[in-house]
Amino acid sequence: MKGMAVKTFLRNFDKQRRRLTHQLEPKLAGWLNDDSLTVHEPMPHDQVKRILIVRNNSRIGNMYFLLPFVHQVLRLYPNATVDLLLNSPWQGEVFKNLGINQIHYSNLSFKSPDKALATIRLLKQEKYDLLFAPTAGACDTFLSAVIPAKNKIAFKKVKTEQVFTHSSVADSPFRHGAYKPLSILEAMGHELDNTLDHHIVFDSKELSSGIQQARKLREEGKPTFAFFRGARGKKKLSDHAWLTILAEFERKQEQSVNWVEVLSPDIQQPLLKDSRTLACKDLRQLGATLRYLDGFLCCDTGPLHLADAAGATCFGFYTETCPQRFGLMGEKCHAIRLFLSEEQAEFEPVLRMA
Repeated sequence: MKGMAVKTFLRNFDKQRRRLTHQLEPKLAGWLNDDSLTVHEPMPHDQVKRILIVRNNSRIGNMYFLLPFVHQVLRLYPNATVDLLLNSPWQGEVFKNLGINQIHYSNLSFKSPDKALATIRLLKQEKYDLLFAPTAGACDTFLSAVIPAKNKIAFKKVKTEQVFTHSSVADSPFRHGAYKPLSILEAMGHELDNTLDHHIVFDSKELSSGIQQARKLREEGKPTFAFFRGARGKKKLSDHAWLTILAEFERKQEQSVNWVEVLSPDIQQPLLKDSRTLACKDLRQLGATLRYLDGFLCCDTGPLHLADAAGATCFGFYTETCPQRFGLMGEKCHAIRLFLSEEQAEFEPVLRMA
């Protein structure tokens, strides 16, 4: 197995692991829980000085889904320092320029337990007022358990109540996965922004570089659209399917399109013989470039949410994933249900829902 196949296998393996350990998690989390700093009463908002947000997950899309929560916490607690605990160092780039005080990395894996233990030892010495686990999976719960804080807050669940002792809401009226954790803040008495921010923040150098790169990719007299074929599992489409999609998309534009294919380690040969290509290992630079093209087409949520967070105009094609739960958030973005036959592609716009 290589590339996407390995990642799909590991994701399926992790699903099986979670099913098998489901009953053990509450007991283990309770046993691990460090309540040395816990106070019974909820912390008054104006007394909160130090906050830790825990999100130990390796999927790229979940990092961008964390942005609305991080933006809100930073706005609601302007006098507090906000730290993040993520899984791997590359993820910190998502939160660059936001005003985060410090980003810690669990490096949680069987390969490097020493790195994970070093991070845990460091964080056990900190004195946090609030610890948030906005999407508390098993790893988030265990890490939250061993880190002391005055209040630990997540969605209220029986199996994690020994750890997240100050949780008060069990569910969210928000349909979209990126917005659901905001209900935790509402339950604490906070009022959310009318416009929910899901964007990464570029500096002037990044924006200038994105403009220059986009200019090089353009062709005079034609709109320039980028596309990325990479996807995992059932979301991956055949080359023939992509040719059909591009042909239908171009037909709807009613003019010839200048196509730019985004390449990756898994996709190194372009689909179209004479098209321009874009290969960029730096995800922030990729996002800044897509931001200044006329649009970006993709059928996988991770790359779509990168482009969406960057401010690009996105066209997300959904065949397996629920677009109302995992869809695009930007005002310039379009979630589309895709129906494919042997010779035809049909696009059905999806109603945007919060």
